[in-house]
Amino acid sequence: MQMNKQQKILAAVLGTGLLALGVDRLVLDTSSTGPQAASAGATAAVERAGAESMRSDAVDLAREALDEARAEPKASLAQRLSEASQQHDLSAEPGRDAFAPSESWMSDITPAREVEPKGDADARRFRQEHRLMAVMTPGDRGVVVVNGQALRVGQRVNGFLLIDVQRHSATFHGPGGQVELKLDP
Repeated sequence: MQMNKQQKILAAVLGTGLLALGVDRLVLDTSSTGPQAASAGATAAVERAGAESMRSDAVDLAREALDEARAEPKASLAQRLSEASQQHDLSAEPGRDAFAPSESWMSDITPAREVEPKGDADARRFRQEHRLMAVMTPGDRGVVVVNGQALRVGQRVNGFLLIDVQRHSATFHGPGGQVELKLDP
């Protein structure tokens, strides 16, 4: 049976893994019988480390550090931040919004005056005086009933041209721009 390139690569990787396992078990034997039991206590770890490999003075230093850590309760993060702000004269007041525009930019802007053009008044009057009562066949061939009068797309009512019919609305174009009348709910 011929092996393709991928199969040869997989065989080489498998062989390398098996060789490494054999070297580890046979040549690099540390005469240990298995994994050591782990302990959650820091004192047990220090004592085990001291008994196996640390010098006695290093064990004493580690024990002293452990005793100090247990004796002094640590300050909370909030307390430490408060102390740091007092040491460096920092204010706890909220700062300026980083995304707000500068006052110098805003001073040059004058507010726009609301002026209603004549056409807008015509559109508003058309909207107030006319009521969309029905919509039939939306689209280019749509028919609407406005104030009891049937209109097709392209017909006018009071100077406003019916240009579009949607499912629940009709759009007119006139001197005040476009006006959309909607069916009452």
